[in-house]
Amino acid sequence: MGSRMLRSKHWMLSEDDEHKQYFLRDNDGYMMSKADTIQTLYKILDFYDSLTEEDIQEYNRSVGQVHKEYYERMKKEVEERKNKPKPGFMFIIKKVGEPLYKIKYGTERSKYDKTRSLENRLKNLRDEDPHPIELVKAYPLVDNPVAIHRRLMDRYGSTRDNFGFYILNAKNLKHIDEYIEKYEI
Repeated sequence: MGSRMLRSKHWMLSEDDEHKQYFLRDNDGYMMSKADTIQTLYKILDFYDSLTEEDIQEYNRSVGQVHKEYYERMKKEVEERKNKPKPGFMFIIKKVGEPLYKIKYGTERSKYDKTRSLENRLKNLRDEDPHPIELVKAYPLVDNPVAIHRRLMDRYGSTRDNFGFYILNAKNLKHIDEYIEKYEI
């Protein structure tokens, strides 16, 4: 029974900095034996003797085209993933005793992460603001919270103060609540 190769072996041309000489070594860093090196060089020469310069250029163009197509495909996939809406959570907080509200969101992946992140976000917001805040409403799972938040900012952005709080009345708050609820999953 023959031995199986656990991983492929690649040879590369390396330069000895001290003596300015070139040698072949494998991907583990071992130098190729003298006999194997000479045999490999003959194989390389035989290979290149059968090619024209046009053959080499055509091959390089085809490899370049394959690489270009691959990178274009990857670039397109990344853009599609980036633009694909992700579900997430949203919540509305309020400064106690004032009509000042913040609308926040997150896009963590699992429901556990959403719950934990919502709790962490609220804790951090409470720690950052010297004024007490309270949770008005949480929406644990909504479709595309980024777009919802953007739409709400477009509509109510003129009512924001310098600290990012929206100055809202009960009618505005009811409209926001109904709008977000439409996108709950």
